[in-house]
Amino acid sequence: MTDALLQVAALIAFGYGLKHYRFADDGFWRGLERLAYWVFLPALFCQVLIQATFSGAVVLQLANALVLAILILTVMLLFTKTILRIDGPAFTSVFQGSVRFNSYVALATIPALYGETGIVFVTLLIATGVPLVNVLCVLMLSRYGNMGKRSPMAIVQAVITNPLIMACVIGLLVNRLAIPVSSVVLDMVGILARAALPCGLLAVGAALVPGALSGHVRGVGVSVVARFVLLPLISVGTGILLQLPQEALGILILFQIQPTSTASYVLARQLGGDASLMATIITIQTLFAFGVIPITQWLVAM
Repeated sequence: MTDALLQVAALIAFGYGLKHYRFADDGFWRGLERLAYWVFLPALFCQVLIQATFSGAVVLQLANALVLAILILTVMLLFTKTILRIDGPAFTSVFQGSVRFNSYVALATIPALYGETGIVFVTLLIATGVPLVNVLCVLMLSRYGNMGKRSPMAIVQAVITNPLIMACVIGLLVNRLAIPVSSVVLDMVGILARAALPCGLLAVGAALVPGALSGHVRGVGVSVVARFVLLPLISVGTGILLQLPQEALGILILFQIQPTSTASYVLARQLGGDASLMATIITIQTLFAFGVIPITQWLVAM
């Protein structure tokens, strides 16, 4: 568990060091972000969903508990935007930081406590959550991003053509329809998928600005409270409401206190969010997770 978090933090720091010491110019980092957004991240999502195993009586309950919790938090965040008067681009980054999750950290931490059952349930949660949060985040960025307010048709088009959502759809279709895929294609997708995490984290580190937190305290604070307090508590409620078994409820809670995904930064850069705030949120949440995840693991194991 700690190793997974250390790797994330180390890659962010390495990216910052490369940018700080001018290893490459700004054009290189923009190209890396674009490559991660259009190639590496879609390959990762497609791979996870193709390989996901959906079985067991508790599957539908667990998926519904996740979806319901995220939708409830979405409504709460929209009210928060009005109350705190957060500007549009900043709100999109706060929103992403609140609802997105780091799949790699989840896959590294939860099975350490729950073994094979943890792997199966985490894969199910990723398969359910990835399409949902990507649709929600693209909608928010299309509505509130700094590229300007879009018409309903333009928003629909942005959702349909988003490479992350397209990858989710392809992965789910291949999985559910049992479409045969050659081992050569699967291996190639796997190679591309392995580049998603390091490239995304390096890009996040390169975007960090010393002292940036001082200008983002409110946005970071809202995202941390939403991610590590509100979402887990809401998930406890939805899990109890849907009568999840204790083990499945514990896995859901642990899944919901993972730090936000590095894909958030790439999406913010591509679709007009506040990328500086997004990079700060990712970094602070990753550091925060060092304390939160072990404590939560201890609590759910009691």
